[in-house]
Amino acid sequence: MSEVKNYYTLRYEHADALHRAGDRLYNAADVLHIGQTDYCEARLVNESPFEDAVLAVVRPQDDGSGWMLVPVSPYKEHEVRVGGTPVDCLHLLRDGDRISFAGSRQELLFNIHHDSEYLAKGITPVKAGISRWTLSALVVLPLILVGALGWWFNERINREKFTDAMIQDVENAVFRLRIDSFQLVAVAGEDTVVLRSHIPPLAPSGTAFLTSDSLLVTARHCLQPWLNDEDTLGLDTSKIEPLYTRWALQAETHNQLIDDGTKWEVVSFLTLITSMESDLSLRSTDFFVNTSRDNIVEIGDYSHEYYWRSITVRPSYKEMALGDMAFMRAPEALMSSQKGMVVRARGSDMHSLLKPNASLLVLGYPNLSHQSGKRLQNVVGKLNTEVLFDDEGLPGELLCMNVDLTEGYSGGPIMMRSGSGMVCVGLVSVTDNLSKDVKYAVPVTEIQRCKTQQE
Repeated sequence: MSEVKNYYTLRYEHADALHRAGDRLYNAADVLHIGQTDYCEARLVNESPFEDAVLAVVRPQDDGSGWMLVPVSPYKEHEVRVGGTPVDCLHLLRDGDRISFAGSRQELLFNIHHDSEYLAKGITPVKAGISRWTLSALVVLPLILVGALGWWFNERINREKFTDAMIQDVENAVFRLRIDSFQLVAVAGEDTVVLRSHIPPLAPSGTAFLTSDSLLVTARHCLQPWLNDEDTLGLDTSKIEPLYTRWALQAETHNQLIDDGTKWEVVSFLTLITSMESDLSLRSTDFFVNTSRDNIVEIGDYSHEYYWRSITVRPSYKEMALGDMAFMRAPEALMSSQKGMVVRARGSDMHSLLKPNASLLVLGYPNLSHQSGKRLQNVVGKLNTEVLFDDEGLPGELLCMNVDLTEGYSGGPIMMRSGSGMVCVGLVSVTDNLSKDVKYAVPVTEIQRCKTQQE
């Protein structure tokens, strides 16, 4: 049989922002606080310009025969009333008393009970029904949850997407690089003698880009074209080697055989086509080129595994092709005139960025027949395979991409999403000989490696 003990209820007579009319509090032995703070068991809405306060307490008499209402706020603005009469010190509560407060529309009805509904285990709030705030929460919370899930899925879907604003910023830092002529020269001290000169009938072009740390970057082979002299000599192309390569080998051989202080080299004369009033004239010798990875034992083109010229032989094609990168300190005129910059990814970022199937954005000037490389374009692709990192924590081989590129994209930046922006992870190099859909890129961290070696 349930224990029977005297207890009381406080019933909210009016609806407000916190309660519905009829909401009740059950209590027996505990002290109950009435007021506007979170500390109060009987919470009231603060409708005054003053700070939240505790207004009164209901406490049991020592002999357990009843309960007293005690005002605790000294301010008249918090006046406690019972049946409309102010309570100065304390008031012995009786069944049916109506408790109210100055400046508040709410009334609390005090009722005494003697039954088994309450076991005097503490203050127990009981709602007369679902309050409008609870009902609102039941409606709003699922919407918030759905919205949060939608945002999360949207972030996952869009975190690799490239916005128009991102692309525009990078486009402002990408330029067409055109080779106008090249010469075989002999350099002795300050004297330069042109030994041979060639102007290609169709000027080869590629892509270069400006970085946020003031470097102009391109692919090395954009400075050293693979040209054929069929038009100038009238010879069968199957019997001659690319003109530029033959000259380069001649210069290299001459330097080996004759040690008279004369240096033979091939110099390309280039035009960087920008948005400035006049384009920039450059030379291939303005660029730093890493020759430590050069790797060829015979003259050839891209169809040969070892297509770079070299004195020594390395066993890895991918290691050799990491040298297909060139950079120079950007001219001041270029830096001051451009609105966009390409941010290079740091070596420490590459581990998290270079994941299989990661989205890539490639920009460049494709040499299409109807455009002649004059229009900047971009194309989206995927990173094909997992990237291997060397002991220095940098990518140790070319980046393999599945992306539709044509000639002219060479040297162009390869961008990836990083946080709310984009960073450059590489530059376009060559097409795979076996699968034309597969393209290779030199990791942009090769610049970091070369600058470290220079220092």
